Amino acid sequence: MSDGRPHVRIGLEELSCVASTDGWRNVRVRALARLGGYNAATNTAVLGSVAEPDGPHFVPVDLRLLEAPPSADLVEVFGEVHVTDGRPYVLAKFFSDASGVDPALYQRASEQLGRLFPRLQR
Repeated sequence: MSDGRPHVRIGLEELSCVASTDGWRNVRVRALARLGGYNAATNTAVLGSVAEPDGPHFVPVDLRLLEAPPSADLVEVFGEVHVTDGRPYVLAKFFSDASGVDPALYQRASEQLGRLFPRLQR
């Protein structure tokens, strides 16, 4: 059952710097990324940033809640941020195929939304 909290847009640069989610009211996130490095033994992969300044940035993603990894290269991942041993990862709940998305426009839109809606949702 959903508690109604949104998946907040976050860049992988910011996500890669998360050291703790203590004090976060909402750990649900969504991010545009390239999916690579799938490891079938651990059911994990790596999210790589797209069109972000000072990139690329990388964050591990746990795919255990999914039946299969997404087939698309460019995806929007929806999941929860977790931190283990001071390192963040995303527990993916689902993916959206983003192959038709312009990453530069997505990044600009995310920045504009961030100015309109400050980090009040976390």
